[in-house]
Amino acid sequence: MMKELIILIFVTIMHHSVDGLANDAQSNADACFIRECRITFFGRISHYPLCGSDQKPYIHHFSFDCAQRCAKEYGLELTVAHEGYCRGKPPGMVYWANILKF
Repeated sequence: MMKELIILIFVTIMHHSVDGLANDAQSNADACFIRECRITFFGRISHYPLCGSDQKPYIHHFSFDCAQRCAKEYGLELTVAHEGYCRGKPPGMVYWANILKF
């Protein structure tokens, strides 16, 4: 039986300028690809405290669509189990997710 590996995906928001862009929807779509995506095997980053449960990975991002695009770039597939806010983290939505494939 194949064990399901759990990966922790951090999607950190990088600041950028959207001056001169007339279409907000387009600027938001472009912003997805400016984000920095780090994929780390669960448990390897001991200095970064997990939110809520140490048994579930989470994606911290303002937009699930952007987080999903990031995952797809690495050949991952996500399912959202819960969404909510994390105490002690920068403002933004936190998505609990299961990794379905590599």
